Amino acid sequence: MATLNPANPNNQLYDKEEEEEEEALRSLASMNLNEHHSGSGSSSTAHSTTNWGNYETNNNNDNNFYSPNIWARNNPPAAPTLDYDSWNSHEGLYSSWDMSCGASHNGYGYTSPRNTVVEAAKTMEGSMVLQRFLDEGNHVLRQQIFKGILGNLFEVMTNEFAHHLFRKLLEDCESREVQTIVFTLCSHDHLFVEISLQKYGSTAIQNLIKKLRRLGFGKTITHILSQRFLELMTSAQGQYVVQQCLKTFKPNENRVLYDALVYYLIELATCRYGCISLNICLDCMSRTHQTKLLEQIVEHSEFLSHDPWGHYVVQHVLTLKEENISRAICIRLERHYMHLAQRIGGSHVVENCMKSSEFGMESVVRTLLRREKALLHLASDKFGNYVVQKALEVTKQDNRKLYESLVMVIMTKKSALSGNVIGRHVVNMIKRLEDNNV
Repeated sequence: MATLNPANPNNQLYDKEEEEEEEALRSLASMNLNEHHSGSGSSSTAHSTTNWGNYETNNNNDNNFYSPNIWARNNPPAAPTLDYDSWNSHEGLYSSWDMSCGASHNGYGYTSPRNTVVEAAKTMEGSMVLQRFLDEGNHVLRQQIFKGILGNLFEVMTNEFAHHLFRKLLEDCESREVQTIVFTLCSHDHLFVEISLQKYGSTAIQNLIKKLRRLGFGKTITHILSQRFLELMTSAQGQYVVQQCLKTFKPNENRVLYDALVYYLIELATCRYGCISLNICLDCMSRTHQTKLLEQIVEHSEFLSHDPWGHYVVQHVLTLKEENISRAICIRLERHYMHLAQRIGGSHVVENCMKSSEFGMESVVRTLLRREKALLHLASDKFGNYVVQKALEVTKQDNRKLYESLVMVIMTKKSALSGNVIGRHVVNMIKRLEDNNV
C-alpha cells in the first residue's frame, strides 16, 4: 500500500518501490497467517484453497464449491481486546491492535488493515469509533478504512455492526470508489446473492444500489439477481433487494426482472413472502411491463383466488381499479362467488370485486339475487355475512334498485337471522343504513 507524503499539499502518492515492497510484505504476512490457521506445516494439498475475506472457496478442475460455512473461518482465533481510547490518530489505530495481539510491525509502522478495521467493525464500539473517524474527514485514515473493508466486503456487509460502517463509508464514496466496490462484489455473483439473502447483508446491498442510480451498473446487478430470482423473491430479506432495483434503475435495466416476475408468477403468488413482494413490485413496474403481468394474473385469477396466499395478489390487482382488468377478473370469478364468499380469503376477493367497479358490483349482487337461498345462507355464514353487508353498503350508495332487491330477500327471513349470532349483523346493517339514510 502506498504512503502519503505529509509535505505534499495535494496528498499525492509517492515512491512506487515502497508500495511494491509493502505489498510483498503484506502478501508474505497473509501467507503466514493462512499457515497458522491451517494447523499444518504441509505445503501440499488435494486441491487449492482460496481465502476471500470471510468465506472459503475450494477450487478444482470440475467446479467451484463453496464451503457450507461461508460466513465464518474454521476455528477462528479469539479477537484480541482493542483499546479504543488510544484510537485518536492514524498511528493509534494500528498500534492499539499491535499491542493487544502481540503483532510485529511490518517495517511501515502498522500491520494489515484487515486485522484492525474488520475485527473492530464487527463490534458495536469499534464500529462507532470507525464511523466517528469517517466523520472527522481524515483522508489518510479514511483510505485505510476503505481498503480494510474492500478486502473483506462479504464479512463486513453481513455483520450486525460492521454493515453500519459500510453504509457510512458509502455516503461519502466517490464514483470511482463505488465502482471499485461493485467490481469486487460482482466478480463473486454467487456471494452477491448470498449477501442479499442475509438480514444485514440485504440492507447493505440496498444502500449500495441506491448509490448506483446514475453509474450504469443497473443491468449488471439485475442480471446477477435474476439468476436466483425466485429464491430472492421468496426470502424475507432478499425480496427487498429486488424491490430496491425496481425503484432505482430504469425500465430497460430492470427488464430481466420484469420477465422473471411474469415467468415465476404462480410460484411467487402462492408463497408467503412471494405474494407480498409481487404486489410491491407490481406497483414499481413500468406501465408496459405491468400490463403484461396483470394479464397473466387475470388468466390465473380463479386458481389464485382460492389459494391461501394467492388471493392477496388478486385483491391487490382489484384495488388498482383498472376497469378492463377488474372486469376480466369478475367475469372469470362469477361462477365462484358463492364458494369464495364462504372462505376467509375468498370473501375479501368478492368484496373487492364489488368495490373495483360498477360492473363488479352488479356482477356480484346479481349473482346473489339469482340464488336467494344461497344468499340467505351467506347472511348467517361467518365469512359470507361480510360479503352480504358489503353488498348492502355499495348498492345503497350506487344502485338503489339492487339495494331494495337485496333488502326484500333478506327481510323475508328477518326473524331467523335476528336470532342467529352472525345473521343479526346483516339485519343490523340494514337498520343502520335506513336510519342514516346513506
